[in-house]
Amino acid sequence: MGIIVRKIRLLWKSLALAWALLLVVGLLLPVRLASQTAAPAAPPLLLGAAWYPEQWPETRWDADLTLMQQAGVRMVRVGEFAWSRLEPSEGQYDLDWLERAIAAAAKHGIYTVVGTPSCAPPAWLTQKYPETLLIDEKGVRAEHGNRQQFNFDNPKYRELARKMAEQMAKRFGHNPSVLGWQIDNEYADASFDPATKADFQQWLKARYGTLDNLNARWTTAYWSETYFDWNQIPVETEQGNPGLLLSWMRFVSDTWRSYQRNQLEVIRANSDSR
Repeated sequence: MGIIVRKIRLLWKSLALAWALLLVVGLLLPVRLASQTAAPAAPPLLLGAAWYPEQWPETRWDADLTLMQQAGVRMVRVGEFAWSRLEPSEGQYDLDWLERAIAAAAKHGIYTVVGTPSCAPPAWLTQKYPETLLIDEKGVRAEHGNRQQFNFDNPKYRELARKMAEQMAKRFGHNPSVLGWQIDNEYADASFDPATKADFQQWLKARYGTLDNLNARWTTAYWSETYFDWNQIPVETEQGNPGLLLSWMRFVSDTWRSYQRNQLEVIRANSDSR
């Protein structure tokens, strides 16, 4: 009789455990189903490529995106050379086509990084504001065509590039398919125009405080290099006083950083990017 009672108790415990497991599964199942229907998050590592929809007929976009999707591409970078398409004339912006391109990519499971187009200014800009074109070390001003022909220190160029970046940030800054931003494309050539040279001399004044301090640190007594006025200091990139060469390189780095910050400020103010 005792054996029978023990078996009944064990059976009862097994049934109680089974009911408890069923209850837990029943409670968790809606949560699992809900998570399965939610939009998938972007994976931590994305295979990406540059995409230039402005260079192709819009009827071709879907075919290209299909090929990218089949190849495992999950992210594209767009816009960094498209200023003439985004702003065909000063103050007249056309961002609708880029919005359609971002939406088309999203339909194929492809996220987007938006590039600001300041690396390649449009012809109307360089024609109307020739002072925005850089001057090389030989004193030759660049002409329109190619890219990176702008003066990284020019206030007018920075103003127009900032406005363009702001328009893009306002349109795409909260788009869930936009994962990030690229400012410009490649920070490359400096300008050797008189205004940039004057800014370099002011940068030196802010860094060294006095000419006596600069002369002492650069050891300008050597070869009679001593400076008696800030505007006597030249720009050198290959030969000359090591302090001068290093200072010019530091000035160029600081100028590119402020160039980047000029656009970064308006992007952060108008987007989810921080």
